[in-house]
Amino acid sequence: MLYVIVIFFVLIILIELYSIIKIYDYLPVIKENIIDKSGDSNKVINFTKYTATDSFTKKYEKGYLYTDDDINLFVISQDDVFNVKKNKIYKINSNFTLEFININNNVANYYYNAQNN
Repeated sequence: MLYVIVIFFVLIILIELYSIIKIYDYLPVIKENIIDKSGDSNKVINFTKYTATDSFTKKYEKGYLYTDDDINLFVISQDDVFNVKKNKIYKINSNFTLEFININNNVANYYYNAQNN
């Protein structure tokens, strides 16, 4: 009788593990074409500074992107959409669209440098 109970619990645990593994197959995978790395603020000197007060959508070629504030700034590439985080330098290896959504009437400062520079 004890063997039946142990086999039953082992079977339940195996089914749960299988379902967890299947769930991870459906999670999004971070694409290798976007590299997120921390950067220092002094690296912004080589970038071109852009300022905006209104919401916008602009297209850019591949390159580096940086912002010094947490704002509603999104990068839309071929397969990915992500929010640009404060004090990180993003190397984007494909053409992308930059979208800023101004909800709180903030001033958006962002820095861009084309990859061929």
